Amino acid sequence: MQRLSLDFQKTRPRISIAGWLILLIGISVTIYASLQFRTAELALTVAQEKTSHLERQLNRNNHNTYQTTKASPERQEEVHFANSVLNRLSLPWNDLFKTLGTSNHADKIALLSIQPDSSKHSIKINGEAKDFTALLFYIQQLEQDKTIHNVVLSNHEMGQKTDNNPIRFTLTANWEIQS
Repeated sequence: MQRLSLDFQKTRPRISIAGWLILLIGISVTIYASLQFRTAELALTVAQEKTSHLERQLNRNNHNTYQTTKASPERQEEVHFANSVLNRLSLPWNDLFKTLGTSNHADKIALLSIQPDSSKHSIKINGEAKDFTALLFYIQQLEQDKTIHNVVLSNHEMGQKTDNNPIRFTLTANWEIQS
């Protein structure tokens, strides 16, 4: 018969340092991942609360907007006036004034007043010319421009026949916006 070897207190092999390191790294990663999950979960909760708050505000504002869409007559008049001012300001005034101010006989023509009417696209020009030939040339030059049409000499006054008395004139014309 053979002998039985029974060892009731068998020694287990010891865990190495590498094993302990792997265990610590695994625990650290688990803790880090759970903290990141908790942070993301809190950020999601805050974002959902903000979204619901903004939706409530939007619903409240939409409700108020529907109640105030009927503007009073005074408000409608103010809006109409503001729109008309905006339309007048958005017209190409610089191009119009540049056209009126450029002349080959600039030394013989003096513009005293320019009265544009943006709603009718008409303009009234008061000025003085040294002689009638310069005035006719100025009218012809305005007619040749692309923006000004139907130039009419509506009034003129000839001064005494001296060198110092110019011809006073009034022109009316139509102008259109070039796009």
